[in-house]
Amino acid sequence: MLSGAGPYTVWAPTESAFADLFEDAAANCVSITPELVNSLLLYHVTDGRQDAAADQGYRHYDTLLGAFLAADGHAITDAAGRTANIIDSNQFADNGVLHAIDRVLMPFALPNQCPPGRGRAPHRAS
Repeated sequence: MLSGAGPYTVWAPTESAFADLFEDAAANCVSITPELVNSLLLYHVTDGRQDAAADQGYRHYDTLLGAFLAADGHAITDAAGRTANIIDSNQFADNGVLHAIDRVLMPFALPNQCPPGRGRAPHRAS
């Protein structure tokens, strides 16, 4: 997926963040397809080495998917308006940096694809 040498910044959701995504998808009758997974992965990567400690103000990032993220050094907001907390930052590598986050970022809100009378949308705080 990432064929270049970088550097890249990866906003990496925790395992529990992915579990929440799968619960939301099931509740809305949304299938997690390989295409959706690929889009979500590209949405969590930006070009360049973004040091979270240096981001004390509001920053706007373009992702490899072509959509945007906004960060303030402690949290990051996706295009759907959902906020993820940066829970572990600045894990540096030769080709970039990784920041662990507590939510899967979305370039769009998951649609409710359930037939009438079926499914529910789990309630989670933003």
